[in-house]
Amino acid sequence: MDSSSENYLYTLSVWWIKRDARIDDNPALSAAVKASRYVLPLAVFEPDVWDAPEYSELHRSCWLDAVEALRKNLLLRGSTLFFLKSTFDDALKELTVRFPIEAIFRHEEIGTEVTFKRDRRIKSLLKEKGVK
Repeated sequence: MDSSSENYLYTLSVWWIKRDARIDDNPALSAAVKASRYVLPLAVFEPDVWDAPEYSELHRSCWLDAVEALRKNLLLRGSTLFFLKSTFDDALKELTVRFPIEAIFRHEEIGTEVTFKRDRRIKSLLKEKGVK
């Protein structure tokens, strides 16, 4: 997603797709597009999260269906979706080596203890890597 006529805070940012996989009326995506010249949509299937006892096969299936619908929607708009299976920590480490990521935009969720701990680790990792 690019619009070369505007001034941006960031050249490249990541839209971290947690549970909110919609394009229309998505505050995290809107903020990323306004602030960034390029936005990398990223969904990470995190086995440590999805295997937690509070999630069922139905949760996983619904999320995967939503991400697949988003992927198709992005393709129709000339974009793509990065989909990784790993911890988000490892995905972020790999991406920051491969791409000059300056910021991450994401929907704030009310999650579980597993996602809360993950988000705290990610906050520290982002600070360490200088990513906003």
